[in-house]
Amino acid sequence: MGQWSVDVDEERNRLYAELSGFFVEEEATESTEEFIEAAERLETGFDMIQDLAELQIGDPGAAEQLERGKRRLAENGLATVVRIPPTATTSELQYEESGEDAENYEIRTASSVTEAETILDNQ
Repeated sequence: MGQWSVDVDEERNRLYAELSGFFVEEEATESTEEFIEAAERLETGFDMIQDLAELQIGDPGAAEQLERGKRRLAENGLATVVRIPPTATTSELQYEESGEDAENYEIRTASSVTEAETILDNQ
């Protein structure tokens, strides 16, 4: 079962997203919608911290929804994403490959949310 959380920091123009567990298509659809709606509250050029450390992808439908989410975030003006990548190598590869052509924003990696915040605060 997949779990997710989303938080918006309007002052910093920043979106925080966490995805964990094994996602099926329905959960991926629901979480993608929440992330898109949250992004619409921010100004163009917003940044995102994405904690994927515990994410597991296996369902092809879930991968399609993640791709849709990447496209919509790009369309909504995402400038930089700092990812804490999945610890499972196969999930990391699947996530990177899903919608990689839509990722017209800067992508950085970090080992923690604290490190990701430091990266964004210093850019």
